[in-house]
Amino acid sequence: MGIFDRLVPITTAQFGVVNGYVGTSAIAGVAVRATSYIAQASAVQRSINSTSANDTSAGTGARTVRVFFFDGSVNGPNTEDVTLNGTTAVNMVATNVQYIEKIQVLTVGSVGSNVGTIQLWTTTVGGGSVFASIAASDNQTFWAQHYVGAGRTCYLVGFRASSTIASGGATLQSTGDPGNSALAFSNITGTLRHENVIELIDWDPWLMISGPNMVIVNERPDNAIVQTAYASFDYVEF
Repeated sequence: MGIFDRLVPITTAQFGVVNGYVGTSAIAGVAVRATSYIAQASAVQRSINSTSANDTSAGTGARTVRVFFFDGSVNGPNTEDVTLNGTTAVNMVATNVQYIEKIQVLTVGSVGSNVGTIQLWTTTVGGGSVFASIAASDNQTFWAQHYVGAGRTCYLVGFRASSTIASGGATLQSTGDPGNSALAFSNITGTLRHENVIELIDWDPWLMISGPNMVIVNERPDNAIVQTAYASFDYVEF
């Protein structure tokens, strides 16, 4: 028996690439998310709708979406597929939805993307407020963030950043426990300086992040110019 015959596959391994962008015009740090996201303090049932009647089961826009989420103990990621009903909110089946990793359009009509803004509400039947969304025509949330589940270890592989006009600095940040709002995010990688061409870092060895945790990219432009900043990172998780 050779050495490769004795290797045991890690069936719980996950590989991912996280991509995000953000429009900004201020010299201030901002999370690289295409739309706003407000982490919730409880795990409950949510609902989802669109601002367009075309995003429905037989419409020309988005027809179904998948929500990737974690519960209150940061167990996950869990997924649930939801069939849209235009502007009418559809309740999710899961009753333990707290932290949102991302939302992704699965099936579409002739337009090929969501026509309106896909909105995830804090309560059922479109009640409460919108705390996560997909921008019109984006087909996914485009958030440069990743939740590390409880009992799991995430290894950061590479990091990239750029912008449309000005130079700036991008940082990867994390918090020790997403459920503890008193914990501040801290810089875990130093600052990746960039201009309007992509700059990248590949780590060897990989950077280790223990769960439960949350990793996000923060961008700070050098100049107060209207621009769009882009960032992405790769990870392997067990």
